[in-house]
Amino acid sequence: MNCRVINQYSGESPIVEIIRSNLLPQEKYKEFRCICAFVSFDGIFLIKEELNSFLERKNNVKWVFGLGGGLTSRETFEYLKSLKEKYSKEIEIKIIVGTGIFLIHPKIYWFKNNRQHVIIIGSSNFTSGGLLTNFETSLEIYLEESSQEDRKIISQFENLWNYYYKPHVPLTKENIKDISELDIDNIPKEETIYKKIYIKKKSENQFSDLNKTKEIFERIRNLNPEITKRIKPRKKRKTKEEKIPYNILIMDITQETRKTQIQIPKDVAKNFFDLQYPQKKRIDVVFEDKEKIKRHLDRKLFSLEKSGTIRMEIPEIKDKQRWLIIRFKRDKENPDRYYYRLYLRGSEEWKQWDTWLDNFGERKRLNTRRYYMFHS
Repeated sequence: MNCRVINQYSGESPIVEIIRSNLLPQEKYKEFRCICAFVSFDGIFLIKEELNSFLERKNNVKWVFGLGGGLTSRETFEYLKSLKEKYSKEIEIKIIVGTGIFLIHPKIYWFKNNRQHVIIIGSSNFTSGGLLTNFETSLEIYLEESSQEDRKIISQFENLWNYYYKPHVPLTKENIKDISELDIDNIPKEETIYKKIYIKKKSENQFSDLNKTKEIFERIRNLNPEITKRIKPRKKRKTKEEKIPYNILIMDITQETRKTQIQIPKDVAKNFFDLQYPQKKRIDVVFEDKEKIKRHLDRKLFSLEKSGTIRMEIPEIKDKQRWLIIRFKRDKENPDRYYYRLYLRGSEEWKQWDTWLDNFGERKRLNTRRYYMFHS
Protein backbone atom coordinates (compact mmCIF):
# COMPACT_ATOMS: atom_id res chain seq x y z
CA MET A 1 0.00 0.00 0.00
CA ASN A 2 1.13 3.51 -0.83
CA CYS A 3 -0.68 6.67 0.13
CA ARG A 4 -0.27 10.43 0.01
CA VAL A 5 -1.97 13.44 1.55
CA ILE A 6 -3.67 15.79 -0.92
CA ASN A 7 -3.85 19.41 0.16
CA GLN A 8 -6.27 21.18 -2.17
CA TYR A 9 -5.42 24.72 -1.14
CA SER A 10 -6.49 27.71 -3.18
CA GLY A 11 -6.05 25.95 -6.51
CA GLU A 12 -3.09 23.76 -5.57
CA SER A 13 -3.41 19.97 -6.07
CA PRO A 14 -7.11 19.96 -7.06
CA ILE A 15 -8.90 16.62 -6.72
CA VAL A 16 -10.48 17.11 -10.15
CA GLU A 17 -7.11 16.62 -11.87
CA ILE A 18 -6.65 13.24 -10.19
CA ILE A 19 -10.15 12.12 -11.19
CA ARG A 20 -9.70 13.31 -14.78
CA SER A 21 -6.35 11.51 -15.03
CA ASN A 22 -7.76 8.23 -13.67
CA LEU A 23 -10.55 8.31 -16.26
CA LEU A 24 -8.08 8.41 -19.16
CA PRO A 25 -7.37 5.25 -21.24
CA GLN A 26 -3.71 4.95 -20.23
CA GLU A 27 -4.63 4.39 -16.59
CA LYS A 28 -6.63 1.28 -17.62
CA TYR A 29 -9.21 1.52 -14.84
CA LYS A 30 -12.45 -0.31 -15.62
CA GLU A 31 -14.73 1.00 -12.86
CA PHE A 32 -15.31 4.37 -11.18
CA ARG A 33 -17.18 4.23 -7.89
CA CYS A 34 -18.27 7.17 -5.79
CA ILE A 35 -20.15 7.64 -2.52
CA CYS A 36 -20.80 11.30 -1.86
CA ALA A 37 -22.98 13.53 0.27
CA PHE A 38 -23.58 16.20 -2.33
CA VAL A 39 -23.33 16.35 -6.11
CA SER A 40 -23.82 19.30 -8.44
CA PHE A 41 -23.98 19.76 -12.19
CA ASP A 42 -20.95 22.06 -11.92
CA GLY A 43 -18.93 19.23 -10.39
CA ILE A 44 -19.89 16.70 -13.07
CA PHE A 45 -19.24 19.27 -15.79
CA LEU A 46 -15.59 19.56 -14.69
CA ILE A 47 -15.01 15.90 -15.71
CA LYS A 48 -17.68 15.65 -18.40
CA GLU A 49 -15.36 15.02 -21.38
CA GLU A 50 -13.25 12.39 -19.61
CA LEU A 51 -16.33 10.75 -18.07
CA ASN A 52 -18.12 10.43 -21.43
CA SER A 53 -14.97 8.94 -22.99
CA PHE A 54 -14.67 6.49 -20.06
CA LEU A 55 -18.28 5.37 -20.60
CA GLU A 56 -17.92 5.19 -24.38
CA ARG A 57 -15.13 2.65 -23.82
CA LYS A 58 -17.75 0.47 -22.05
CA ASN A 59 -16.29 0.95 -18.60
CA ASN A 60 -18.53 0.98 -15.53
CA VAL A 61 -19.61 3.83 -13.27
CA LYS A 62 -21.36 3.23 -9.95
CA TRP A 63 -22.36 6.27 -7.90
CA VAL A 64 -24.28 6.59 -4.64
CA PHE A 65 -25.35 10.06 -3.55
CA GLY A 66 -27.28 11.58 -0.69
CA LEU A 67 -29.66 14.45 -1.24
CA GLY A 68 -27.09 16.90 0.07
CA GLY A 69 -29.31 18.19 2.87
CA GLY A 70 -31.64 19.67 0.23
CA LEU A 71 -28.84 21.35 -1.74
CA THR A 72 -28.79 19.04 -4.77
CA SER A 73 -30.81 20.82 -7.44
CA ARG A 74 -33.44 19.56 -9.86
CA GLU A 75 -31.13 20.48 -12.76
CA THR A 76 -28.43 18.15 -11.35
CA PHE A 77 -30.86 15.24 -11.05
CA GLU A 78 -32.14 15.91 -14.58
CA TYR A 79 -28.57 15.65 -15.88
CA LEU A 80 -27.91 12.46 -13.92
CA LYS A 81 -31.09 10.98 -15.39
CA SER A 82 -29.93 11.88 -18.91
CA LEU A 83 -26.59 10.15 -18.27
CA LYS A 84 -28.40 7.02 -17.11
CA GLU A 85 -30.61 7.04 -20.23
CA LYS A 86 -27.62 7.45 -22.55
CA TYR A 87 -25.37 4.86 -20.87
CA SER A 88 -27.95 2.54 -19.33
CA LYS A 89 -25.67 -0.54 -19.39
CA GLU A 90 -22.54 1.22 -18.16
CA ILE A 91 -23.78 3.45 -15.37
CA GLU A 92 -25.66 2.95 -12.09
CA ILE A 93 -26.70 5.98 -10.05
CA LYS A 94 -28.46 5.51 -6.74
CA ILE A 95 -29.88 8.15 -4.40
CA ILE A 96 -30.33 7.48 -0.69
CA VAL A 97 -33.51 9.08 0.67
CA GLY A 98 -35.45 9.14 3.92
CA THR A 99 -32.59 9.62 6.39
CA GLY A 100 -34.28 12.69 7.87
CA ILE A 101 -32.01 15.05 9.78
CA PHE A 102 -29.14 12.53 9.56
CA LEU A 103 -27.13 13.23 6.41
CA ILE A 104 -25.40 10.75 4.13
CA HIS A 105 -21.96 12.34 4.43
CA PRO A 106 -19.05 10.18 3.08
CA LYS A 107 -16.83 11.44 0.24
CA ILE A 108 -15.11 8.54 -1.49
CA TYR A 109 -13.81 8.28 -5.08
CA TRP A 110 -12.66 4.80 -6.11
CA PHE A 111 -11.01 3.61 -9.33
CA LYS A 112 -10.35 -0.10 -9.86
CA ASN A 113 -9.38 -2.82 -12.30
CA ASN A 114 -8.31 -6.45 -11.86
CA ARG A 115 -4.87 -5.49 -10.57
CA GLN A 116 -5.08 -2.29 -8.58
CA HIS A 117 -7.25 0.27 -6.82
CA VAL A 118 -6.94 4.00 -6.24
CA ILE A 119 -9.19 5.33 -3.47
CA ILE A 120 -9.52 8.99 -2.52
CA ILE A 121 -11.21 9.63 0.80
CA GLY A 122 -11.54 13.05 2.39
CA SER A 123 -13.65 16.20 2.61
CA SER A 124 -14.43 16.87 -1.09
CA ASN A 125 -18.01 16.72 -2.30
CA PHE A 126 -18.74 16.11 -6.00
CA THR A 127 -19.07 19.83 -6.74
CA SER A 128 -16.88 22.41 -8.45
CA GLY A 129 -16.01 23.72 -4.99
CA GLY A 130 -15.20 20.30 -3.55
CA LEU A 131 -13.13 19.23 -6.57
CA LEU A 132 -11.39 22.50 -7.43
CA THR A 133 -12.03 25.78 -5.64
CA ASN A 134 -12.62 24.98 -1.95
CA PHE A 135 -9.96 24.38 0.68
CA GLU A 136 -10.11 20.57 1.04
CA THR A 137 -7.98 17.71 2.40
CA SER A 138 -7.95 14.09 1.20
CA LEU A 139 -5.92 10.90 1.39
CA GLU A 140 -5.12 9.05 -1.85
CA ILE A 141 -4.53 5.32 -1.29
CA TYR A 142 -2.93 2.91 -3.81
CA LEU A 143 -3.74 -0.78 -3.28
CA GLU A 144 -2.56 -3.88 -5.19
CA GLU A 145 -4.63 -7.05 -5.58
CA SER A 146 -1.40 -9.07 -5.45
CA SER A 147 -0.64 -7.90 -1.90
CA GLN A 148 -2.18 -9.91 0.94
CA GLU A 149 -2.13 -6.88 3.26
CA ASP A 150 -3.70 -4.68 0.60
CA ARG A 151 -6.41 -7.27 0.04
CA LYS A 152 -7.48 -6.88 3.69
CA ILE A 153 -7.91 -3.13 3.20
CA ILE A 154 -9.71 -3.63 -0.12
CA SER A 155 -12.09 -6.01 1.67
CA GLN A 156 -12.85 -3.33 4.25
CA PHE A 157 -13.65 -0.82 1.52
CA GLU A 158 -15.87 -3.39 -0.24
CA ASN A 159 -17.74 -3.89 3.03
CA LEU A 160 -18.11 -0.13 3.43
CA TRP A 161 -19.38 0.16 -0.15
CA ASN A 162 -22.05 -2.48 0.43
CA TYR A 163 -23.33 -0.64 3.50
CA TYR A 164 -24.49 2.16 1.17
CA TYR A 165 -25.00 0.29 -2.09
CA LYS A 166 -27.24 -2.47 -0.66
CA PRO A 167 -27.93 -0.68 1.90
CA HIS A 168 -27.46 -1.81 5.52
CA VAL A 169 -29.95 -1.61 8.42
CA PRO A 170 -31.66 0.55 9.60
CA LEU A 171 -32.03 1.62 5.95
CA THR A 172 -33.92 -0.69 3.59
CA LYS A 173 -34.18 -1.18 -0.17
CA GLU A 174 -36.97 1.41 -0.18
CA ASN A 175 -34.44 4.02 1.01
CA ILE A 176 -32.23 3.69 -2.05
CA LYS A 177 -33.68 4.84 -5.35
CA ASP A 178 -32.33 4.31 -8.82
CA ILE A 179 -32.01 7.71 -10.49
CA SER A 180 -34.49 6.61 -13.17
CA GLU A 181 -37.14 6.01 -10.47
CA LEU A 182 -36.62 9.27 -8.58
CA ASP A 183 -39.48 11.78 -8.76
CA ILE A 184 -37.66 15.08 -9.22
CA ASP A 185 -40.60 17.36 -10.05
CA ASN A 186 -40.78 18.70 -6.49
CA ILE A 187 -37.04 19.03 -5.90
CA PRO A 188 -36.06 22.73 -5.73
CA LYS A 189 -34.42 24.37 -8.71
CA GLU A 190 -30.90 25.77 -8.54
CA GLU A 191 -32.18 29.36 -8.24
CA THR A 192 -34.20 28.53 -5.11
CA ILE A 193 -31.30 26.70 -3.47
CA TYR A 194 -28.88 29.53 -4.32
CA LYS A 195 -31.12 32.09 -2.64
CA LYS A 196 -31.33 29.96 0.50
CA ILE A 197 -27.54 29.64 0.69
CA TYR A 198 -26.95 33.30 -0.19
CA ILE A 199 -29.23 34.53 2.58
CA LYS A 200 -27.46 32.29 5.09
CA LYS A 201 -24.00 33.41 3.96
CA LYS A 202 -25.05 37.05 4.00
CA SER A 203 -26.16 36.72 7.62
CA GLU A 204 -22.73 35.30 8.51
CA ASN A 205 -20.79 38.04 6.75
CA GLN A 206 -19.38 39.74 9.86
CA PHE A 207 -15.85 39.47 8.42
CA SER A 208 -16.61 41.14 5.08
CA ASP A 209 -13.62 43.48 5.47
CA LEU A 210 -11.35 40.39 5.36
CA ASN A 211 -12.99 38.81 2.31
CA LYS A 212 -10.40 37.30 -0.07
CA THR A 213 -12.79 35.78 -2.63
CA LYS A 214 -11.36 37.73 -5.56
CA GLU A 215 -7.74 36.97 -4.69
CA ILE A 216 -8.47 33.26 -4.07
CA PHE A 217 -10.23 32.80 -7.39
CA GLU A 218 -7.49 34.67 -9.30
CA ARG A 219 -4.93 32.27 -7.82
CA ILE A 220 -7.07 29.22 -8.66
CA ARG A 221 -7.48 30.46 -12.24
CA ASN A 222 -3.74 31.14 -12.64
CA LEU A 223 -2.81 27.68 -11.33
CA ASN A 224 -5.53 25.84 -13.31
CA PRO A 225 -6.23 27.91 -16.46
CA GLU A 226 -7.63 25.05 -18.56
CA ILE A 227 -9.98 23.43 -16.03
CA THR A 228 -11.39 26.71 -14.69
CA LYS A 229 -12.80 27.37 -18.15
CA ARG A 230 -15.18 24.48 -17.49
CA ILE A 231 -16.76 26.13 -14.45
CA LYS A 232 -20.33 26.85 -15.49
CA PRO A 233 -21.00 30.61 -15.26
CA ARG A 234 -23.91 31.40 -12.99
CA LYS A 235 -26.87 33.24 -14.42
CA LYS A 236 -27.38 36.78 -13.27
CA ARG A 237 -29.41 36.70 -10.10
CA LYS A 238 -32.66 38.59 -9.89
CA THR A 239 -32.58 41.77 -7.87
CA LYS A 240 -34.75 42.33 -4.84
CA GLU A 241 -37.24 44.28 -6.96
CA GLU A 242 -37.52 41.30 -9.35
CA LYS A 243 -38.10 38.79 -6.55
CA ILE A 244 -40.37 35.93 -7.58
CA PRO A 245 -42.73 34.84 -4.78
CA TYR A 246 -42.77 31.21 -3.67
CA ASN A 247 -45.65 29.32 -5.29
CA ILE A 248 -45.51 25.95 -3.47
CA LEU A 249 -45.72 25.28 0.27
CA ILE A 250 -45.54 21.78 1.78
CA MET A 251 -46.25 21.57 5.52
CA ASP A 252 -47.14 19.18 8.33
CA ILE A 253 -50.42 19.50 10.22
CA THR A 254 -49.69 18.40 13.78
CA GLN A 255 -51.77 18.14 16.95
CA GLU A 256 -53.18 21.68 16.78
CA THR A 257 -55.04 23.30 19.68
CA ARG A 258 -58.26 23.30 17.65
CA LYS A 259 -59.45 20.46 15.43
CA THR A 260 -60.09 22.63 12.37
CA GLN A 261 -57.22 25.11 12.54
CA ILE A 262 -53.64 24.88 11.35
CA GLN A 263 -50.75 26.87 12.79
CA ILE A 264 -48.44 28.60 10.33
CA PRO A 265 -44.81 29.60 11.04
CA LYS A 266 -44.19 33.34 10.89
CA ASP A 267 -41.74 33.18 7.99
CA VAL A 268 -44.28 31.13 6.00
CA ALA A 269 -46.99 33.69 6.72
CA LYS A 270 -44.69 36.47 5.58
CA ASN A 271 -42.95 34.88 2.59
CA PHE A 272 -45.74 32.69 1.20
CA PHE A 273 -49.03 34.31 2.27
CA ASP A 274 -47.68 37.90 2.34
CA LEU A 275 -48.95 38.47 5.86
CA GLN A 276 -47.13 41.16 7.80
CA TYR A 277 -47.29 40.26 11.49
CA PRO A 278 -49.41 41.28 13.34
CA GLN A 279 -52.35 41.68 10.98
CA LYS A 280 -55.35 39.84 9.57
CA LYS A 281 -55.75 39.07 5.91
CA ARG A 282 -58.47 37.44 3.84
CA ILE A 283 -57.36 35.15 1.05
CA ASP A 284 -59.17 33.11 -1.58
CA VAL A 285 -58.55 29.44 -0.77
CA VAL A 286 -59.57 26.58 -3.04
CA PHE A 287 -59.79 23.02 -1.69
CA GLU A 288 -58.93 20.17 -4.11
CA ASP A 289 -59.84 16.57 -3.36
CA LYS A 290 -58.33 13.53 -5.13
CA GLU A 291 -60.61 14.03 -8.12
CA LYS A 292 -59.44 17.67 -8.21
CA ILE A 293 -62.98 18.93 -7.55
CA LYS A 294 -62.50 22.51 -6.44
CA ARG A 295 -64.49 24.33 -3.78
CA HIS A 296 -63.85 28.03 -3.29
CA LEU A 297 -63.79 29.19 0.31
CA ASP A 298 -63.13 32.62 1.74
CA ARG A 299 -60.62 32.06 4.55
CA LYS A 300 -59.11 34.41 7.02
CA LEU A 301 -55.43 34.12 7.83
CA PHE A 302 -55.02 35.73 11.21
CA SER A 303 -52.49 36.22 14.00
CA LEU A 304 -53.20 35.90 17.68
CA GLU A 305 -51.20 38.74 19.17
CA LYS A 306 -50.83 37.34 22.70
CA SER A 307 -49.54 33.93 21.70
CA GLY A 308 -47.79 35.12 18.56
CA THR A 309 -49.19 32.20 16.53
CA ILE A 310 -50.70 32.53 13.06
CA ARG A 311 -53.61 30.31 12.12
CA MET A 312 -55.98 29.39 9.31
CA GLU A 313 -59.30 27.56 9.45
CA ILE A 314 -59.27 24.26 7.48
CA PRO A 315 -62.56 22.39 8.15
CA GLU A 316 -61.49 19.32 6.13
CA ILE A 317 -58.91 18.26 8.74
CA LYS A 318 -61.47 17.66 11.48
CA ASP A 319 -61.22 14.12 12.93
CA LYS A 320 -58.38 13.20 10.55
CA GLN A 321 -55.48 11.21 12.00
CA ARG A 322 -52.43 13.43 12.60
CA TRP A 323 -49.84 14.09 11.33
CA LEU A 324 -51.32 15.16 8.01
CA ILE A 325 -49.49 16.91 5.21
CA ILE A 326 -50.94 19.88 3.35
CA ARG A 327 -49.78 21.32 0.04
CA PHE A 328 -50.60 24.90 -0.96
CA LYS A 329 -50.12 26.16 -4.50
CA ARG A 330 -50.37 29.83 -5.42
CA ASP A 331 -52.44 30.67 -8.49
CA LYS A 332 -50.23 32.11 -11.25
CA GLU A 333 -52.95 34.41 -12.54
CA ASN A 334 -54.28 35.51 -9.16
CA PRO A 335 -51.49 35.63 -6.50
CA ASP A 336 -54.07 36.06 -3.70
CA ARG A 337 -55.65 32.69 -4.50
CA TYR A 338 -54.26 29.44 -3.10
CA TYR A 339 -55.16 25.84 -3.93
CA TYR A 340 -54.57 23.20 -1.30
CA ARG A 341 -54.71 19.43 -1.02
CA LEU A 342 -54.52 17.15 2.01
CA TYR A 343 -52.51 13.93 2.19
CA LEU A 344 -53.79 11.45 4.77
CA ARG A 345 -51.31 9.78 7.07
CA GLY A 346 -50.18 6.40 5.73
CA SER A 347 -51.27 6.98 2.11
CA GLU A 348 -48.72 6.54 -0.68
CA GLU A 349 -48.77 10.27 -1.46
CA TRP A 350 -48.31 11.06 2.25
CA LYS A 351 -45.27 8.71 2.38
CA GLN A 352 -43.69 10.45 -0.62
CA TRP A 353 -44.17 13.92 0.84
CA ASP A 354 -43.07 12.71 4.30
CA THR A 355 -39.76 11.52 2.81
CA TRP A 356 -39.46 14.76 0.85
CA LEU A 357 -40.00 16.91 3.98
CA ASP A 358 -37.45 14.82 5.87
CA ASN A 359 -34.85 15.66 3.25
CA PHE A 360 -35.73 19.24 2.36
CA GLY A 361 -37.98 20.57 5.11
CA GLU A 362 -37.19 23.21 7.71
CA ARG A 363 -38.31 23.14 11.32
CA LYS A 364 -37.83 25.47 14.26
CA ARG A 365 -36.82 22.70 16.64
CA LEU A 366 -36.86 18.91 16.92
CA ASN A 367 -40.27 17.20 16.68
CA THR A 368 -42.09 20.31 15.46
CA ARG A 369 -43.83 20.74 12.10
CA ARG A 370 -41.72 20.56 8.95
CA TYR A 371 -42.31 22.92 6.07
CA TYR A 372 -40.72 23.97 2.80
CA MET A 373 -41.45 26.77 0.33
CA PHE A 374 -40.12 26.74 -3.21
CA HIS A 375 -40.68 27.78 -6.83
CA SER A 376 -41.97 25.09 -9.17
